[in-house]
Amino acid sequence: MVKPLLMTLFSSSEFWAAVGQKVRRPMEYLIATYRTLNVRPEASPAFKQDGGRPAFARGLRQVHDKLRQLGQYPMGQPTPDGYPDVYVAWTSAGTMVSGWNEAGDLLAGYRTEFTFTPADALVARPPATAGAYVDALAQRLVHQKLSAKEKALILGVAGVPAGAKVDATFNGAVTAVARAILASPQHHLR
Repeated sequence: MVKPLLMTLFSSSEFWAAVGQKVRRPMEYLIATYRTLNVRPEASPAFKQDGGRPAFARGLRQVHDKLRQLGQYPMGQPTPDGYPDVYVAWTSAGTMVSGWNEAGDLLAGYRTEFTFTPADALVARPPATAGAYVDALAQRLVHQKLSAKEKALILGVAGVPAGAKVDATFNGAVTAVARAILASPQHHLR
């Protein structure tokens, strides 16, 4: 009786009212960000070994500390009901900005304990105009096209019009542009 169940589900107003009401919890946001940026457990060439713990162990500790800072970490919920799964629990300014900062740290190359795709290599063949580059970058990072308003906001981060000529580094602003796209609702909603 799967078909009648799905018909009832998809025709309910409650089902359609839930669109856009579920956000990624901090762990989901970080995993999605790491996956999107192709984070791998090998240390980057810029990693400086100081004789202490190996890069991977240090990196895992940073991830754990970030999750603790965001309020959701493994075995951190003291009650058996688990972490909340509602919009308001994970959309405070502090939680969201901290997640965006983690994405920014990765894009800027501050997480040397891991290897990841650099910001200027996220799009294999970057288009020559800023607008087309934002479209390609959004498709790569959030797997969808941004609305005209969202695209204008992203271009405002770089301070360039859509028709401006840009190079592979988005004239030096690719990190800021990629971070802004990863801060968009498209990356936060599930």
